[in-house]
Amino acid sequence: MRKMSMASIAVIGMACFSNGYAATDFNCPSAAKAAMDAQFLSTVDGVPTSDLTQCLGVRSEIKVAVNVSGAAINAKNGINQQINNVKNMVENYESVYGLTQGNTGYQIAVIVHGSAGKFLLTPAVYDAKNPGDIGGNVATTNAVNFLLSKGVKVYMCQNTMRSNGYVTADITPGVKEVPSGVTAVADFGMRQWVVMTP
Repeated sequence: MRKMSMASIAVIGMACFSNGYAATDFNCPSAAKAAMDAQFLSTVDGVPTSDLTQCLGVRSEIKVAVNVSGAAINAKNGINQQINNVKNMVENYESVYGLTQGNTGYQIAVIVHGSAGKFLLTPAVYDAKNPGDIGGNVATTNAVNFLLSKGVKVYMCQNTMRSNGYVTADITPGVKEVPSGVTAVADFGMRQWVVMTP
């Protein structure tokens, strides 16, 4: 079988999109359309926001593995930025699309390693190990607990634990562990999960 170049695939993909796959083929749910029109109050040449918005084309069996390794904090809410992005994903899937976590809705796995590992510590352990940043983990811990309550699988890298002297009892309850974060990310990708680093 002949292999196609990426350029050829891109051209075919663009042709498919231009031959009938317009934004209206992926209509947003009615409630979401009404909410965005009310919130953004804008039109372009008389066309409402909802008609300018392309919602997801795939509404079931969404599988996303999120690679979390950065220590950046969202300045507005104090949550680790990558964890905050996952929280936003969950809220979007549920509030806009009406999906729930599970095999026929969306599935999200979060793999945490590197400098982000400290955000999976319990608040007391975080404060003890980061004396200059007392209370700095509470907002992210709350976000992680929110994700866990929604059925999102959160994994801590044992290599990160080993290099930082963390033990299992230091980790937020409900978080699972993997021997290596980077190999876990690769493994999810090989099992047909979309891998992203937000």
